[in-house]
Amino acid sequence: MDLNALLKTVTGKRTELEARSGKNNAVKPPPGKSRWRILPGWREGRGDIFFHDWSQHWIKDAEGTVVAVIVSERETFGREDPTADALEVAIRAATDDKLIKLLKEMKGKRRVLVNAVRTDGSDANPKVAKLMEMPSTVFDAFLNILQERLTEEGGVNILDPDTGKDVVITRTGSGFDTEYAVNDVSRSTKVDPDALASRIDIDAWIENERTRGLSKIALVAPTLRTLLSGASPAALAIPSASALVPARRAAPIIEADDAEMTVAAPVKTKAPAKSPAAVATEAELVAASLPDAPLNDDDIEKLLAGL
Repeated sequence: MDLNALLKTVTGKRTELEARSGKNNAVKPPPGKSRWRILPGWREGRGDIFFHDWSQHWIKDAEGTVVAVIVSERETFGREDPTADALEVAIRAATDDKLIKLLKEMKGKRRVLVNAVRTDGSDANPKVAKLMEMPSTVFDAFLNILQERLTEEGGVNILDPDTGKDVVITRTGSGFDTEYAVNDVSRSTKVDPDALASRIDIDAWIENERTRGLSKIALVAPTLRTLLSGASPAALAIPSASALVPARRAAPIIEADDAEMTVAAPVKTKAPAKSPAAVATEAELVAASLPDAPLNDDDIEKLLAGL
C-alpha cells in the first residue's frame, strides 16, 4: 500500500468531516413537509436582523478530495473574495470540460442562516433552537410571506415570540429537480423561552468557520496550480498564498440541492468571536512563510510536509 496516498486520502477526508460534523451543524429542510418557527435575531437589541448570508468554497484536488473549505467573503459578507477570484481565473484558464466542471463545483453557493425551532416530526424540540440553512430562493419565499403579513390590515409579525406563526416547508425531488414550497400556518403560537435563550450567535459561528478556513488558505494556490499544470500558461495568474488572505474589513421554488457543496460547517461556540483583525493576523502568519512567486513541486512538498 502506498502510504503517501493513504495519508493524503485520510487528511482529505478529515478536512471534509471537520467541515460537516459537530453538535451544532446547520440543518436543512428535510424531504417532505416540515414545520418550523423562525426566531428573531440573536444580536442584542436587533431582533430585526434574524438572518445572515452564508457560503463556502470547497477546494478539491484532481481526485475530488477536499483539501480546504474556505468561507466565501463575497457571498457571506459582500466584500472582496480572493479565493473566488482565483477560482474564476482557474476556470478561464482551464480547457478540459471535466476540469471546468470540477472548478465550478468548488465555488460557494449562497445560502442563508437563521435560528429556527423544529415543531413537528421525530426531530421536534420546542425548547432548543437549531441553526438552519436555507437555499436563497426558499428564504426569499419566507421573506415574501413575512412582508405580506406585516402589510396586511392589522399587521402580523410572524417572527414575534408571542404572537408569531410557524411555517411549513415542503421539499420534493432531488438534485437539480428539487422543489420547495413555503406556507405559514393559520394559528399563532408562543415560542418556549428556553428556545429563545438557546439561539446561536451566528456572527460568532461564522467567524469560527472563517478562522478554520484561513488555517488552510495556504493550500488553495498550489492546489489550483497543480490542477492547471498542463492546461494553460494562464495558470501562472493564480494569486500567491499571501494574496489569497482576505483583507481586513470591517409558488414552487426550484433549487439545486448538492449536499456536498451546501452543508454548512459546524461548531457551536459560546466564546466571543475573534475580531476580523485577529483572524487576518493569524492567516498572515501562515502566508508570510510562503513565496509570492508561483510554487514549484519542491515548494508544495515542503508545504505539505509541515501539515
